[in-house]
Amino acid sequence: MKSHAEDLNAGPLHRLTMMIKDKQQIKKSYIGVHQQIEAEMFKVTKTELEKLKSSYRQLIKEVNSAKEKYKEAVSKGKETEKAKDRYDKATMKLHMLHNQYVLALKGAQLHQHQYYDTTLPLFLDSLQKMQEEMIKALKGILDEYSHITSLVTEEIVNVHKEIQTSVEQIDPGSEYNGFIEVHRTPDVVQQEIEFDTSLLEENENLQANEIMWNNLTAESLQSMLKTVVEELNQTQQTLLNKEELVLELEKKIEESSKICGRKSDVVLLLSQKQALEELKQTVQQLRCTEVKFAAQKELLEQKVQENDGKEPPPVVNYEEDSRSVTSMVED
Repeated sequence: MKSHAEDLNAGPLHRLTMMIKDKQQIKKSYIGVHQQIEAEMFKVTKTELEKLKSSYRQLIKEVNSAKEKYKEAVSKGKETEKAKDRYDKATMKLHMLHNQYVLALKGAQLHQHQYYDTTLPLFLDSLQKMQEEMIKALKGILDEYSHITSLVTEEIVNVHKEIQTSVEQIDPGSEYNGFIEVHRTPDVVQQEIEFDTSLLEENENLQANEIMWNNLTAESLQSMLKTVVEELNQTQQTLLNKEELVLELEKKIEESSKICGRKSDVVLLLSQKQALEELKQTVQQLRCTEVKFAAQKELLEQKVQENDGKEPPPVVNYEEDSRSVTSMVED
């Protein structure tokens, strides 16, 4: 009895305590991951776009104000160059922000697509997988417990046979049948992330969903393309490293599972398996980022390539503005 008691404390009971702690940690981890992907979704598809739109409206006001001041300077013949320079700078800021907004929209559209089609399903699948792993570990603990506590009297033997039969009937794969269907996000109509055309009502030089290439943005587009390419390369390298870590951890878990002496030793692998699932979540988030950068790179490259060797067209028609001022003066 003393030997059995020691075996119980060192084996099943100790493993059960470990599993309870692991289960608590897994719950905490999944809550954290879920909050993170929800926050990132809101940031990319809401917060960042609203911030850009607010800046867009402010810059349109500044451009229109600078344009009126330029016309006023022309009519008075005073500080024309200074007013023209302000007009140029305000227009350049607006066109550069317009391009940022177009790229951000593309990124938000793809992020939403990845979120509903891949990120959330993978997250729920990962949670179910860990629940099944814990059932598997619990089955090992109960099996070991029933063997250690089995005594020789016929009555007790029969009781333990029933226990053993019940333990053997535990199927980790079927315990969570329907888990995803029960806990999945209800079907939602994905919001349309589109260019807010109301931004263009006070400016006829800009076009919705179109990267603007002109004498004020040509240089900045090259810089934006370079930055996006660098970020894409960095993301792809990080993704490659994480994918290698996934393979290494999978191999380590497989090797460790082969040397488990007791059935309850499966509990010792739970923390590694949880780390593996977290790594897979990180890989998915990196893939989402890779898709966004790749699409933004394609947009920029297309605009740069189709205008390769061409002279960037001017944005502001100063002669027309001057003529309109002259005609107003004559009238």
